Amino acid sequence: MGFFDKVKDAAGSAVAAVSDVARDVSDKSKEMTEKARINRAIKNEEAKINNLYMAIGQKFFSENTSAPAGYESQFTGINTAMSEIDRLKKSLETLADNLYCPNCKVRINAGQLFCRECGTKLVDAEPVQPANNSQVVVEAVVVEEKTAEEK
Repeated sequence: MGFFDKVKDAAGSAVAAVSDVARDVSDKSKEMTEKARINRAIKNEEAKINNLYMAIGQKFFSENTSAPAGYESQFTGINTAMSEIDRLKKSLETLADNLYCPNCKVRINAGQLFCRECGTKLVDAEPVQPANNSQVVVEAVVVEEKTAEEK
């Protein structure tokens, strides 16, 4: 029975080794989970600080009509960005006023009586913005455009 005792001992050693590895993996997993939790908490606190810095900066900017010494480039950058935002918003407004022919979908001008492309009579055309290139709204009517597959 010496052979079976050796097999039993070897199997017991293998089970013990597997148990040790499983325990090590479990411990490492717990450690990694804890590290991830702590890193997430750090990121949350850093985000709070950044939000507070931003609030301080906004208040500082709004309370100073001209750039204090040492802040000229930041004030100039903010003012330049604000001017660009205003320009872009105006550009968006002009795009929102686009009108389209209900027949051929060509862009038309407000007050235009007939489409210059197809001659369709235009009555009370209203501004539209094509939603997702799948439909165009004109005169409160949805005109379906054919996709490449349908054509």
